[in-house]
Amino acid sequence: MIVPLAAVEYGAGPPLAILHGLFGSSRNWASMAQRLAAHHRVIAIDLRNHGASPWAETMDYREMADDVRATLQARGYDRFALLGHSMGGKVAMLGIPPAEMAIDWNQVIFKGLEIKGIYGREMFETWYKPMRLLPR
Repeated sequence: MIVPLAAVEYGAGPPLAILHGLFGSSRNWASMAQRLAAHHRVIAIDLRNHGASPWAETMDYREMADDVRATLQARGYDRFALLGHSMGGKVAMLGIPPAEMAIDWNQVIFKGLEIKGIYGREMFETWYKPMRLLPR
């Protein structure tokens, strides 16, 4: 069953939906969304059982992907870019495209992606360096 998701929208331009991680919410992305809103229509979404979105008995990636797709379509977005962190990234990669859609992996951005455990100063620097690349 589709759960209508809560979302906050910022800016104007090509639509960019942002999906948070486990135990997070759209509020985790507020400052980033405001920066990205200079060039995009940012839709920060609360996934089911998180933030201001309704709670459901079940919560798997396919259901969450269906919720996101339905929510974006209900808001008038048929084409959109996705940005996801942790669980939100899995929802984006594993479930948003319809099963029959072929994915051109050359168009998926992994450049500079490094996955490792980070703490303290290294965590700050990992966040700070990409923030400096955003247009001011």
